[in-house]
Amino acid sequence: MSVGFNSCVKRKGRVRRVSGPSKEHGLKRNEYVNFCFIDGKSFRGEVKKKTVKKALSKKERIDVLDRSLDVLKKHLAEIM
Repeated sequence: MSVGFNSCVKRKGRVRRVSGPSKEHGLKRNEYVNFCFIDGKSFRGEVKKKTVKKALSKKERIDVLDRSLDVLKKHLAEIM
């Protein structure tokens, strides 16, 4: 990130996010940039990409729950 942006954030400036697509800010789809405002000046942060979380399938959700259940059973056995 830019030094000016980091300094602005540390000095408690207002941070606002601009999401793409935006020709005005040079952003493509699924990109965003933070701006910090303080003392009448603005400081631009670096352009970042939005991450898209994929939905878990039914089998993946069951596997996650099974692993969690196994961990809970192990902890319960240790307590007793």
